[in-house]
Amino acid sequence: MNDFNQTSEGDAEVVSGNSSAKEQLRKIAKSQRVVLFFILMYIPLIFMMFALAASKLPSSLALIVAISVFAYIIYSYVQLLSLANGACGLGTAIACGILFWLFPPIGFILLFFVNGRASKLLKNEG
Repeated sequence: MNDFNQTSEGDAEVVSGNSSAKEQLRKIAKSQRVVLFFILMYIPLIFMMFALAASKLPSSLALIVAISVFAYIIYSYVQLLSLANGACGLGTAIACGILFWLFPPIGFILLFFVNGRASKLLKNEG
C-alpha cells in the first residue's frame, strides 16, 4: 500500500504509517536543501565582503550589503542547527553551533559535514 497521497499542490501527505518519523525526514530534507544553497552561496559572499572592504562604496550601499550578509549568516546558522539536530543529534548540533560562531571558516566545513550526515540518513531511510 502506498503511504502517501499526492495533493493538488504536488506535496505528498502521509495517510498511513509512522507519520512522525516521515515528518522528521521531511524537515531534514527541507533543511538540507537550504544548507546546500548556503554552501553554494558561501564563497561568493566571502568574495563580496572582500570586495566591499577594498572598495570605496557609499556607506548606505555598504550597509545594505553588510545587513544582507548578516541575514544570510543568521539564517544559515538556524538551518545548520536544525539539520544537525535532526541528522546528528543535539550534542552535535550544539558543538556545530559553537564552532560556527567562533571559527567561521570551520562553519563552512561544518556545512559539508552535516550535509553528508543528512544525505546518509535520508538515503538509508529511503
